Amino acid sequence: TLYGTYDFLEKFLCVRFVTPEYEYVPKTENLPLHELDIKEIPAFELRSHHVKTMHDPAWAAKMRMVSPQAIDADGDEKYGGTFLRDWSDDMHTYKILVPYEKYGEQHPEWFSKPKTLPSGKVHWQPAWSSGLNDDGTIDEQDGTLIKELIEQIKNVLIEKPNVRYLAMGQNDNHNISDCEKCVRQRKIFGGHGGHQIVFVNAVAKEIKEWMAARGDTRELYFVVYAYLETYYAPTKVVDGEIVPFHKASIPRDDVIVMIAPYEASYNESLRMNDINDFNFIYASAVLGWSKLCKRIFMFDYDVNFSDIPMWYPNTETIAENLHLYKKLGANGVMTNGATGKSHYQTLLHTYLFSKLYWNINEDIDALISEFNALMFGDKAGYMIDRLVGYIRAHFENVSVQDGYKKPAQIFSNASPWMVSADTWNVSFITECERLVEGAQWYVSRLSDYDEETKALYLKNLAYIDLMVCYAKWKNYDFLFKKADKPKFMEKFKKCYALTGEEDYKVSINSPLTISEIVNEKID
Repeated sequence: TLYGTYDFLEKFLCVRFVTPEYEYVPKTENLPLHELDIKEIPAFELRSHHVKTMHDPAWAAKMRMVSPQAIDADGDEKYGGTFLRDWSDDMHTYKILVPYEKYGEQHPEWFSKPKTLPSGKVHWQPAWSSGLNDDGTIDEQDGTLIKELIEQIKNVLIEKPNVRYLAMGQNDNHNISDCEKCVRQRKIFGGHGGHQIVFVNAVAKEIKEWMAARGDTRELYFVVYAYLETYYAPTKVVDGEIVPFHKASIPRDDVIVMIAPYEASYNESLRMNDINDFNFIYASAVLGWSKLCKRIFMFDYDVNFSDIPMWYPNTETIAENLHLYKKLGANGVMTNGATGKSHYQTLLHTYLFSKLYWNINEDIDALISEFNALMFGDKAGYMIDRLVGYIRAHFENVSVQDGYKKPAQIFSNASPWMVSADTWNVSFITECERLVEGAQWYVSRLSDYDEETKALYLKNLAYIDLMVCYAKWKNYDFLFKKADKPKFMEKFKKCYALTGEEDYKVSINSPLTISEIVNEKID
């Protein structure tokens, strides 16, 4: 009902939900009430863009998405639920259900050998062989990891009666168990991914039998990650056909695999075009899981985590990848963007995802132009259209070298060309600045907007100006005169202040924040 209301407002009154702070509501003298019979079914059941703005369930509903991590889950039912309501917890759940800190001393055999980092953080993974037989059944002896995990899951389901998705994703590190039994079972079941499926299948069977005995009839799914060592599907090729590696490695109908192509390149699609393509191995894994599973979710990526404010060259592949995921039978897509902060590309892509998740046949270029016109006004929006087109074309050109396309992974330390002085060179930065300044000049000096509208458009333009300023700052000492840096940094500081954004880290691997950058002291 709520989505239908928003859809009516968009289709027949031309209302547009642009950002949480800005909704375009045109004035009209007449409203014709036609006889309507419109039915729409979204392309994906689960739709979410994991970014700062989506923490607000009311805004997420206007985007026809589920809020991934609503700050306050109270009252979220009227918005269709949120991640906090529908899911048991964050995907990395073994650290919550059976933490090493609680059980490790008494049951070291439940875990991989812990590794303590210089930061003091301890990396460990569950040993899925603890309580699991080589045929995929549960060892009935007490004191095993699988038995304790089942008891903890029962507690979760009792405490959270609304949960529909029971997250069972491994911890976010590479420290897998190398015990003799785990190594043996990985060989039997088709690798670490197959081992995980057999373990979770066994847990799911026990939990569903327990639920039936209690009269708990809710539709419950067990969601596992295909991520890090579990990314690759437990399949093999027989007579040219992809088949399960082991019958026990086939996920139950109530087990959903959430595939996270964390090492893929996002400036090219995940289609299996050529065996020499960078993404071939990542695409083949998605295809393998689609052959095994009744339901898959995609956990996609939409940001360079090393340099969050900079342009990430994945706009070209968003629609193509969504078409692929739909073709392979994906029921949902959750895309991890710049969590905890906003910038132009984040806001733009939320707008794109809100339309494409629902209808993957929308024209992405038309959506970009619509967004820019709404954000900046028609004339300035056209200038930003030119800027975005220029940036997209530039990245496409510089990514190709000797007939090979350089990958754009989600960390610039893996794909340094994305942020280098060769890519963000003087002529490129200068042209970006010229186009942004032209849009700012038009809004502030040439337009006849009222002062409130001018202030809105200039604030919105500051988001894209911030991206250009950050890129210039990152490469300033390689490209520009030191004597001009104080003046540039003053502009950078004003630009950041105009956005009204709270302070945030510009990289998940660095303590450096945006406010520390703009307040940098220049000798």
